[in-house]
Amino acid sequence: MDGWGSDGDDSALVASVRARLASGDLPGAGLTVAAGPGTHHPCIVCLMPITPSQIEYEVSDNAGAVVTSHFRCYLLWRAETRRRDRGE
Repeated sequence: MDGWGSDGDDSALVASVRARLASGDLPGAGLTVAAGPGTHHPCIVCLMPITPSQIEYEVSDNAGAVVTSHFRCYLLWRAETRRRDRGE
C-alpha cells in the first residue's frame, strides 16, 4: 500500500488533505524533494509508514521543515496545495 489504498479510491485521502490544509494541520507542500529508500517514517499525507520496499520522498514543506511522503501522496498533496493557493 502506498497511502492511497489498494482499491485506488483516493476520495477519502483527498478530503483529508483538503481539510488538514484548511485547518493548518498539514502545511502546504513545497517544491524541494529528495528521494531514497523508505525508513519506516510515517507519510505526512496518509500517515502510513514508508517501508524499505517503497521510495520515501523528503519534502521541504512551505513552513521550512523537511517531512516524508510516499510519491503518490506527494503528488496529491502538491495538487491540493496548488488548488488551495489558487483559491479554488
